[in-house]
Amino acid sequence: MSKSWSIITLSITSEPNKDWYQYYAHTKGNDDKNTLYLWAYKMVSWYKSLSWVKPLSNSRSSIRSWVKSTYDSSAWTNRYSQITIYPRWFICALYMMKYGNPKSQSVIWKWYIWWSSTVNTWWTNNQTSASYWTSSNTSQIKLFWLEDFRWNIFEWIDGNLYNSSTQLTVDKTNSIYQDSDYATNLWAPANWWIAAIEWTNDGMFKNTSTSWWSSTEYYTDVFDTYKWRAIVAWGKFNGMNDREWIFYFSQAWAADNWEWYGARLMYL
Repeated sequence: MSKSWSIITLSITSEPNKDWYQYYAHTKGNDDKNTLYLWAYKMVSWYKSLSWVKPLSNSRSSIRSWVKSTYDSSAWTNRYSQITIYPRWFICALYMMKYGNPKSQSVIWKWYIWWSSTVNTWWTNNQTSASYWTSSNTSQIKLFWLEDFRWNIFEWIDGNLYNSSTQLTVDKTNSIYQDSDYATNLWAPANWWIAAIEWTNDGMFKNTSTSWWSSTEYYTDVFDTYKWRAIVAWGKFNGMNDREWIFYFSQAWAADNWEWYGARLMYL
């Protein structure tokens, strides 16, 4: 990912084994994985991705413990977890490569709007395309086969924490069960509308805004940053507005347990 003036270019390398090439979305511990699986639906009470079921809501720390206990007793060799930040940015990059428009609200149109409570999974089952949305206020959507990419219920992003300087610290190995593995000071975003983004050698992007922009300019998204909080992304059924689209990041205490904090399962 490169930037020249205001133009950002995304490309796929033909030399992934070069020393300069870093791609953490497919890194697990010290290993490079060929395949990353993101579950189509939000995680439900059986710690699975199931259709016709209400999504599970709980704290990031509780869901982390449940997934670890259910799927693997080893913190280092586990393959299941809540989605982490690099796979999430991978989806953002795919969106930009396919649609080429940072104003995702002008591309995606309306997403599901409920405003009162969480709704069950299944709404896009009869849609066979990889991505689907509608102008209806009563239909869920999917992006690259992921239902509820935005709205219905937040997804905890695991393996990250804002430090005392409000810089985002991230575990680059996706071995997210040991918080001491966080690498520090990779990204220091601003708490306002995104005017432009820059990419680092670690595959991280940061907001380069220096003032409050409007919801109709640039990326139409906001980075919310607070000390000692963790990232939640993709939105909830109540309180949504024009600040929360593809590149939106919110934050919460990892122990927060509200009905709009859920998870998406990842296998790497």
